[in-house]
Amino acid sequence: MRKLLVGLLCMTVGCATTATSTTPSAPSSSGAPEASAKTEVKDPVSLDTLKAEIQKARESKDWPRLQSLARELAQREPENGEALAYAGMASIMLGQKEEGIAELEKSVTVKDSAPIRYILASVLRGEDQPQQALEHLERAVALDEEAVQAWYDLALLRAQVGKIDDAFAAADRVKALAPEAPQAEALFMFLSQWHAAMRVPPEAAAHNAQGSKLATEGHVEEAITEFEAALKLAADYADAHYNLALLLSRKGEKPRAEQEYRKAIPGFHEREKLLRADAQNNLAFLMVERGVKTEEPVTLVRAAIAVRGERASYLDTLARACDARKDKECAVEAFRKLLASSAKLPFDVKTHAEQRLQALAP
Repeated sequence: MRKLLVGLLCMTVGCATTATSTTPSAPSSSGAPEASAKTEVKDPVSLDTLKAEIQKARESKDWPRLQSLARELAQREPENGEALAYAGMASIMLGQKEEGIAELEKSVTVKDSAPIRYILASVLRGEDQPQQALEHLERAVALDEEAVQAWYDLALLRAQVGKIDDAFAAADRVKALAPEAPQAEALFMFLSQWHAAMRVPPEAAAHNAQGSKLATEGHVEEAITEFEAALKLAADYADAHYNLALLLSRKGEKPRAEQEYRKAIPGFHEREKLLRADAQNNLAFLMVERGVKTEEPVTLVRAAIAVRGERASYLDTLARACDARKDKECAVEAFRKLLASSAKLPFDVKTHAEQRLQALAP
């Protein structure tokens, strides 16, 4: 055991190959000086032991040790892509990104790997090298067509480099692989907003983005100013109209909010249909709130449902719109679906649905 530990220590920090005793040798019986004893040369650690130690270092996240041992294994087995990958990952964790990237890139030339390609892409994105990252992500999904996270990141990266149609194609793949994942829906919403921003002057998109940030932080008036600035630069910027309508509605300026939704809806591109669906639902809800009993709110929310499905907020709007028109069958069906949905309903929404359902279908 001691020999094994000494061998590993030598591999890690290096040991001298020769040594001389610091204690004078006793004279031989003949009186002639005794020759210096030869230093024993340690045998290299077996490959199996080395690999086991690498796994231990990896599991304990001992990055310096993992880097040293993995590099030793890579020297002894030049065709071991896994050793190069471990060395590269350890280097990156130690902040030695340039060395780590080089080792990872060498590892995939020895043995290609979707996970290593994905790691490379993530590191390169962090180093602001989107084109190089894109190449590795494209290869990652080619190697593993079921890698949902890789497809997700690929959609974002394709959008970043201006390949918006390809980005939507990657998002379609995410949706196909994980149809129930909320991240898939969020990805489409993000790409829709990105697509909308690409169709207007950069200054308008910047104002809209700043307005969204301010709104998230609770600075409503400042956000409204930003959205209005965006619309001065791009009067048909549907996403800015939509964002402005949201805040106006929150402030209680319902008539003006309704006007902004009406401006937004026809301005959305087909790629932005999820945003348009939300605008249609929100407009329908505002109309029902102010007592509109025509077919228009029902038509609007049904169009939204056709795009995004029977979301709880859409079912709530549909039920109220049908109820306002005295369409009992439609209202009862929508209220029942709303209460049966898996979504966690706000207290007032749930209470209203229960009360109206009791009144309509006791």
